[in-house]
Amino acid sequence: MNDETPAAARSWLGFVAIVVATLALDVLALARHPEFQPAYLPRTAAPAIALVLGAAYTHRVAKRRAEIDVPGEFNPGGRSLFLGFVMVVATVLAWLLAAQAVPSLLNAVVGVPRSESAIVAEKPPATSDADCGHRLVITSDSLTRPLDECVAETVWRGSAVGARVNVDLSASALGAEALGVRP
Repeated sequence: MNDETPAAARSWLGFVAIVVATLALDVLALARHPEFQPAYLPRTAAPAIALVLGAAYTHRVAKRRAEIDVPGEFNPGGRSLFLGFVMVVATVLAWLLAAQAVPSLLNAVVGVPRSESAIVAEKPPATSDADCGHRLVITSDSLTRPLDECVAETVWRGSAVGARVNVDLSASALGAEALGVRP
């Protein structure tokens, strides 16, 4: 490198900070809202948004590398491999951000609690699992895919495949998060 100044170090710290902040937001959203299911628009727009954000981030990294690299120091194959890795990581993190993190965190703030009728699609047998001994797989209009939900034993005993149950949701235009299942 031909630029070892503190300004160059701060520049790279900025790039790293963006990745760490995005990763932290993604992990926070997935940990706090694992049952969130995005609506059609965020789910379908996320890949395009992720490609644009990933390409923009990669472009900034490539420009910065070009400014500080000594000509001939790195071979073009190594540079391409590095930038390809940056593009993949940036795009995956941006996709998680656009598809799950931002919609689920905003839904937690603006989502409206409501109850909705759901259909039991599957009733797995009871298990001795201490965390979740009774599960139901349910479908409803607000849920974009079948939801495998841990339920109370009374709900599990009182339900059958094809039967209706009530699912409590926090829902918004961004998606829905199941909060619980009742008979």
